[in-house]
Amino acid sequence: MLTRKLIPVILCLFLFSGFSFSQQRPEKAPQPPPPPPPTKEMKLERLSKKLQLNDQQVEKVENILNNSEEKLEKIREKYGEIHKEMMEKIKQVMDNENQEIEKNLDENQKKLFAEMKKERMMPKPPMPPPPGR
Repeated sequence: MLTRKLIPVILCLFLFSGFSFSQQRPEKAPQPPPPPPPTKEMKLERLSKKLQLNDQQVEKVENILNNSEEKLEKIREKYGEIHKEMMEKIKQVMDNENQEIEKNLDENQKKLFAEMKKERMMPKPPMPPPPGR
């Protein structure tokens, strides 16, 4: 008797669980890749113009940038995979942050917020690839 009552319940559970797992979830639109970091030449040019560096200062800053670039390359070689994992985790947190913020905005604010996100994601000037790659 108990078995007769359990069979319909089990069938219903089976059918509904299969139905919920088979439904497709909407995919997020692909995000554009972040802009590449500025090259040392771009940094030097920007610093030189903005700070109006003299020739001696330009030479010193260039040496500093070269030294930093060498150190950064060693770090990238050593921690490359860990960095990828870290960036994925950071992206998840930031995506969640944006979603939580949007929940508290009215429609007009949501539009403005979307524009702000686009501006933040848009590359400024096109950048050449880093040297040696």
